[in-house]
Amino acid sequence: MTHKKRLFFAVWPTDEVRAALVEGTQILHESGDGRVVDPANLHLTLAFLHNVETALLPCICDAAQRACTNRFSITLERIGWWRRAGILWVGPAGTHAILRELVGRLWQELGDCGFTPERRRFTPHVTLARKVTRAPRVQTLVPIHWPVSSIVLVESVTGRSRSTYNVIDSWPLRGL
Repeated sequence: MTHKKRLFFAVWPTDEVRAALVEGTQILHESGDGRVVDPANLHLTLAFLHNVETALLPCICDAAQRACTNRFSITLERIGWWRRAGILWVGPAGTHAILRELVGRLWQELGDCGFTPERRRFTPHVTLARKVTRAPRVQTLVPIHWPVSSIVLVESVTGRSRSTYNVIDSWPLRGL
C-alpha cells in the first residue's frame, strides 16, 4: 500500500509578519465577503507538489537543501483579486528576481525526484481570503517588510471544512 501526502514548499512568516498580514486582512476584508484564511495557514507558496509518495521525501528534502539561495527580504504591498478563483491576496510589487531564482532552483533540483515545474507563471502572493466575489475597495496596503531566512516543506491536511498546514521540515537560507 502506498502512502501519499499533499505537499508544498513555502516561505513561512515570522510572528511579526503574520500579525501584519492579519491586520491587513482585516482592513482589506471589511465587506465580510468570502472566507478569511486562518492566520496559522498564512504563507507564500514556492512550489506545490500535489499528492506525493512518502518514499520520495528523502529526495525532496535533499533537493530543498541544494536549492537554498542567499537570504533576502520582500515587501508585500500589492493587493490582488483573482475573480475566477475568488482569491484575495497580497504580494510584492513588480518582479522579485531573488524569489523567482529560488523557485527556479527548487524546481530544477526537484527534477531529480521526477517533478516538473507548473506551467502557469509564478506569481508570488499570500492568500488572505477565499470565495471572495468582489474586488476590495482598498487598493493600497501599508507595506509589510518580510525578511526571508528559510524555506519550509508543508503538508496540507484536508479537513471537513478547512485545511490544516503542518510544517514537516525547514532549511535555512545562506547568509549574505
